[in-house]
Amino acid sequence: MQKRGSFILGQELIYMIGRVAVVTIVTIFLIFLLNNYVHREITTDQLESNLILSRAIYAPNCFSYSDEAKSYPGIIDSTKFNDNVANSCMNNKNIGIKLSITDLSDTLISEVNVNNDIIEDWPLCQVKRKKFTCNTESSYILLKKDNELMPAKLKLEVLNKNA
Repeated sequence: MQKRGSFILGQELIYMIGRVAVVTIVTIFLIFLLNNYVHREITTDQLESNLILSRAIYAPNCFSYSDEAKSYPGIIDSTKFNDNVANSCMNNKNIGIKLSITDLSDTLISEVNVNNDIIEDWPLCQVKRKKFTCNTESSYILLKKDNELMPAKLKLEVLNKNA
């Protein structure tokens, strides 16, 4: 009876070694997956520049044309397109913003800068460094100038200091 029991115990030991090996491999695989998920780098620079552009076009306290009754998103008021309004509606100490309005043939009509000391470093965007991230967005708009609406392009250049 002992010989027969020891044979079963030996057979179970072989199965147990296989089970432990499978559990170990699955555990290592799960740890690897979780480690990649937790240490993933998420960049939001493109999203941030898109939000700044949307704020410039659609927010009534920025450049959007508004009369007594309502605001007209997508229509930029040329009288509001100045440094004071730009600094009040999109001021951030670590972000330099350059907004320029051009006609459809890319002739410059007007330009506004927020945080000039940062936007002066725009040539550094040609050199890929971790200290700066640079994004450019543009959108077609209508420009209200002298009670006339004209099609134009709004170009946004964002330089983000990753200090």
